Amino acid sequence: MGRAVGGGCCGMDAEDGDQGGTHGTAADLIGAQGWVLLIGLVVGTYSSVFTAAPVAIRLHHRFPRGKPSRRA
Repeated sequence: MGRAVGGGCCGMDAEDGDQGGTHGTAADLIGAQGWVLLIGLVVGTYSSVFTAAPVAIRLHHRFPRGKPSRRA
């Protein structure tokens, strides 16, 4: 008898249980997600520092802090 091809859901082969796609293991997926989170953390930090610093400098120049006046 012939071999069954594509007998199941998601590309599963009926005889040997081989997956048709190139799906990674759970460890591969977690590792990939970890890299994505790390890259997001670095880009977010870079963005925050180089966006907030000029704003803080402008605010400091616009509203300088002097010595508070003492009223008797």
